[in-house]
Amino acid sequence: MTNKIIPFIVLIGFAAIYRILPHPANFAPFGAMAFMAGVVGGWRIGLAVTLGALIVSDVFINATLIDSLFYPSRLIDYSGFLAIAMGAGMLRGASMPARIAGAFSTPFVFFFISNFGVWLFGVGLGGMPYAKSVSGLIECYFMALPFLRNSVLGDWFFMGVILMVFQLAIVTRRAAQPSLQHN
Repeated sequence: MTNKIIPFIVLIGFAAIYRILPHPANFAPFGAMAFMAGVVGGWRIGLAVTLGALIVSDVFINATLIDSLFYPSRLIDYSGFLAIAMGAGMLRGASMPARIAGAFSTPFVFFFISNFGVWLFGVGLGGMPYAKSVSGLIECYFMALPFLRNSVLGDWFFMGVILMVFQLAIVTRRAAQPSLQHN
């Protein structure tokens, strides 16, 4: 059991450190982590891994840069990752095309949930809250479109990296096991 947890602990550490270091806006591993950990370990593991990395990095970032450990609108982002992890957990035994569709949709799920939160609680680029109407919501999504590109690229890139890490862990574990063949 412990050997199965190690890749997830490594993911938490990597993602927390990555988030603290300078990186392109919205090019981050969290959606990929929620999806991949959810598909591999179930939605609870996907959520624990993703929230673990977010909480560790949020504590550092918010305490040192924002002077607050938590801000309520962050719950919307956490909800987006919960939705991704739960959806991925449901795909655990699904066909490869279903898993690929889930992986493909991950950044879009987060985009719609997180920007709904921006519309509900945040302000637009002009510093004013969005109108609490359908047109205000559409404006919010439209204004967020430039950020979607890096989210898509980041999620898909990190899904590939995580998949390679998991495959390497499997190959390494199999190579380390004594042969079960009898002469």
